[in-house]
Formats: sequence, structure tokens, C-alpha cells
Amino acid sequence: MALVPGRRLWPAVAATGLVTGAVSVFPYQGGGGVLHVLGHSAALWLAVAFGFGAAAGGTRRGAVAGLVSLLAVVVGFYAVMQLVNPGYRVVHTALFWLGAALIGGPAYGAIGARWRHGSERARGVAAAAMGAAFLAESVLFRTPQAVRIGEGLVGIAVAVILARRRAPLFAAAAAFPVFLIAGLAGWVLTKYAAHLYFVPDHFGQPPPPRP
Repeated sequence: MALVPGRRLWPAVAATGLVTGAVSVFPYQGGGGVLHVLGHSAALWLAVAFGFGAAAGGTRRGAVAGLVSLLAVVVGFYAVMQLVNPGYRVVHTALFWLGAALIGGPAYGAIGARWRHGSERARGVAAAAMGAAFLAESVLFRTPQAVRIGEGLVGIAVAVILARRRAPLFAAAAAFPVFLIAGLAGWVLTKYAAHLYFVPDHFGQPPPPRP
């Protein structure tokens, strides 16, 4: 059963995604460290998809909710980025991350749905997937060591909090290394794809203004 009724779910998904993306611009532009993580964290954006997947109902509905939410996050982020930096070629950059959202959104929406509606083992595996996203990001993000350690600890805490009980915790502990390796591989592949797409632009940054 969906936590949010059908008629209200999709407007809530779209609106929350747009606001999340729009708000993320300001800490992203504010500098490095914690602000950079808050403003440009793929794990936080995946958490939005996870949350709406959990609220949506079944796995298919959760996957769609995750997709819509993550697409809205990207649109909100780059719409505001265009307003703040009108010289940037935002559409070029946004298209890449919209492509990434087509993968991450449904995946984490479905994982969120399984966390809420699946067995205890499924709940633990889903908890591991969400926590590992933060830990994998902390390993590869270019932030101060203290920030990276902090985000890694957040990832472990997220897995434990989402798993809650003993049986899901055991499942989460078993699945966590697998999702961590998958997350690291996903980041490396994304970085490589971005390098090919944005060259000579810097990975993860909006392209420079047109001459």
C-alpha cells in the first residue's frame, strides 16, 4: 500500500525533486567540504528516489516514482544553475545527468519499494544498497578527509538505521560489501563516461561559458 495516495503521489514526487535540485545549487556553488557534498551528492539524490520508491507502493510503482523524482532533481538543479550562471551551456551538462537518472532513479526507487514491502532479508539488502551509496561516494569524492570520513560513517549509519532489526542487519552486513564494490564501479564508469562526454570539460562541473 502506498504511503502517499495515487492522486497526490506524482505531484509530490515532481515538486520535491524540483525543489531538491534547485536548493542543491546554492551549497554546490558555496565551495568545497561539506557544502560540496550537500550540493552535489549523488547519494543524497538517490536517497530521494529511494524515499519515494518506499512511499509509492509496489516495486514497479516505486521504480517509476524513483525515475520521476530523480529526473525532476536534475531539471531543478540545472534550471536554477542556468539562472545563476546564464553563460554556462547547461543543457549539454543536464543531458548527461538526465541519462544517469534514467538508471539510478528506477533502481533506487525499486530498492526503496523493496525496503518497505519486501521480506526482512530484502529490507536488509535494500538498507545496504542505500548505505553503500554514501560510503562509495565518500571514497571517490574530492573532499577533505574529515568530510569523507563523515560521509562514510553516515553511509554505515544509514544501513544500520534502515535495517533496524537483527535479521535485516545480518542481511545488510552480508550485502554491504557487494553494493560497495558495485557503487565504486558505478562511480568509476560514470566518471569515465563523463570524461568522454565532457572532454575537455572537468568531470562533474558545468561546461565553461561560450566564447
